[in-house]
Amino acid sequence: MWTLLLIGAILLVVAVKAFHWLQARATIPSLHTRYVLITGCDSGFGRRLAQRLDNMGCHVFAACLTSSSVTELSGESSERLKALQMDVTKDEDIERALREVEAALPENKGLWAIVNNAGIFGASGVAEMMTRKDFLAPLEVNLLGMTQVTRMFLPLVRRERGRVVNTTSVVGRFALSPAPYVASKFAAAGYTDMLRRELLRHPISVHSIQPGAFAATNLFDTENIRKSVTRVFQATPPHVQQVYGHDFVEKSMEAMDMTCRYLMDANPEEVVDAYVHALTSKRPSTTYTVGKNGNFFFRPMWMMPEWLADWIISFMVTPPANEFSS
Repeated sequence: MWTLLLIGAILLVVAVKAFHWLQARATIPSLHTRYVLITGCDSGFGRRLAQRLDNMGCHVFAACLTSSSVTELSGESSERLKALQMDVTKDEDIERALREVEAALPENKGLWAIVNNAGIFGASGVAEMMTRKDFLAPLEVNLLGMTQVTRMFLPLVRRERGRVVNTTSVVGRFALSPAPYVASKFAAAGYTDMLRRELLRHPISVHSIQPGAFAATNLFDTENIRKSVTRVFQATPPHVQQVYGHDFVEKSMEAMDMTCRYLMDANPEEVVDAYVHALTSKRPSTTYTVGKNGNFFFRPMWMMPEWLADWIISFMVTPPANEFSS
């Protein structure tokens, strides 16, 4: 009897999983009638997603920071894609973009989705050296840009009973330096969770994309990181510089090189695939953790005991010039 109950329970679990899997593969109809706004389309994931959706027949509003990116992306795309300039740190830019989108939409039509993809890496170095300005820069883009774009465009999404898709990060679940970027991504993840819960009884769903580290983005440009570490170190008081040693920049770059060598993923299309699923599936996931490093390094790290995770990460951060005795 117990054997039959066990077999029945296993079969039920398998059947439910299979049902959910089939539902997740089903896509929404009439993609050619839907309009999506994407921020951060100058390069990286945002640009790739805008071009992918354009090729799929979707109408895209691709928001770029620079006018040159607007021109370039417009020249590479069909008439379905409208590139526009928007700095997500400026409310007047977001309001102007909103007017452009409203003017371009057909009468009584809204947005199927907002994709908050715009993001910056910010200053690199250890938290002890970071100034208020260093922390504010990524917060302005990665958090407040997301909140204000969502606030202003959400009525258009409600009109279509659509979706909000936010780019957070695996380091918004498990901290791995630099601290300003991590803080901004933890904040973005918290905002996304709260927005999703507040909108549960509204005809809007909210989804989070958590990419791991991917080589084909501007975030991990080693030359820019070196310049940033150097600037941060040189602006640090001498007594703090002494703690970390004159070779701090080189040690930091060695730590970054080790992280990139062992954790960096090569295929950014995995992230674009996650975006597309969140936008087009009839049963999208709440959260997408993307990439080998995201699923096989970061996910186990945020599940293991903190003391063990701390010990592992201690080998990946820049040590002091001299070990302190306990």
